[in-house]
Parts: sequence; structure tokens; C-alpha cells
Amino acid sequence: ESQASHPSVIIPNYINSASNCLASSRFYSVCCINECESLLRPLERHIGAPDALPSEIVALVERLPSSTVDAPRQLPALLTQRLEEIAAEHGGRVPLHGRLFSQWMHHAFPRECPYPHASGATQQMTPQEFQEAVGESSSHSALSLEAEVEVCREAGALAAAAGDVASSELPWAAEEELFVHVPRHAAGGSSRGFLRAAMMLLAASSLSMATLKAAASGMAAGGLRERSEKCVV
Repeated sequence: ESQASHPSVIIPNYINSASNCLASSRFYSVCCINECESLLRPLERHIGAPDALPSEIVALVERLPSSTVDAPRQLPALLTQRLEEIAAEHGGRVPLHGRLFSQWMHHAFPRECPYPHASGATQQMTPQEFQEAVGESSSHSALSLEAEVEVCREAGALAAAAGDVASSELPWAAEEELFVHVPRHAAGGSSRGFLRAAMMLLAASSLSMATLKAAASGMAAGGLRERSEKCVV
């Protein structure tokens, strides 16, 4: 609805919205299956880490089919560039559980993966919540829907004649939100980590040697006492 002359919705967002849930309670909701989850699952299984190199993700996604996207395919250069931009913000690797990668998946699979709005930008409502908040019914008759479609069709035809056609490029917002925090390793962090591990190993070795020496001393003292008693007898 951001363009009055060309009203539209993002299909996967609409399908996965709370308005399409059949039943709900305080504990659960019965909603449509999010097809993007079945696309993210093989990526997580093959990568086996919370983040990955852009080249790894591109190679996997180009071989990943969906119900509307055939594979293998070659990703557009713009998609590869977007992925490299995400990696540049995270030390060369792309976090798999962040808003920017979810947005990238929406561009790679626009009919399966929903567009990830920033936190607080939208507020989903169930049909009952909408009716209570707006005071209007959340459903329409078939005749009213046909009338709405006709109005939109006429508005679209007028916009096309005037040259006011909506851009086919999907929206992109460079705003990151990490759902799983992955700490960044500062320069020299690996050497400090190695030094810390070496020091811990040295301390453990010293403790083990001290324990072995104490045990050996105890055994030797016990042997002397035993020989001494035999001599006395």
C-alpha cells in the first residue's frame, strides 16, 4: 500500500501473516507452513556453522531448488554483491541467522521467503484483533472483493498509461539484526587463544606432576614402615 496508484502486498508475508491462521489460543496458532524454513535447513546442514563465506552460500543456493525456482541456476551479480556487502559488515563471513541474510533469501526466493521487516516496524493482528482495533469486519463478500480487484485493475491501467509503474526491484534495507550473536575475533585473537590454552595445559601438567610425586612419596613411606615392622618382629 506504499504506492496508492499500485496497491500490492508481499505474497510470502501475507501468506505467513497472523491473519491467515485458522485457530489460535494463548499457547499456539495453526498457521501456514513457512516454505523458507525448508530452504534454510539444507544450508544449515551443509555449512554446519552459524556463519559462512559468501562463496560457500552462493554455491549451495545455486543448487537449491524450490517450488517456484529451478536449479541449478546462476545467481544475478547483484545478489552476489549483496552477499559480499553483508560479509563485509561481519569480518568476511555471513551470519545465517540475521535480518540481512533473511532479506537476501527473500531476494533469492521471493515467493517462499518473507521480507524481514525491522523489529517494531510492523504489528501483526489476528482477524479478531483487527476487528476490535479498527471496528470493521476483517472479511469481505465475493462481490466486494471483485469490486476491489476491478478498482485496482483500473488504477493500474491508468498508472501504466501515465508511466507511473512500480519498480520491479525488490526492496533492500541495510539494517542488521542478529538473532544469534556471533562474537567477532579481534586481530591477534587466535594467538592469544593459543597462548591461553598453552598456559592452561602447563598448569594442568604441573598439577599432575605434583599429584604423582605426592603419591610416589606416600607409597615409598608405606614400604619403609612395612620393612621396619618386619625387622622388629
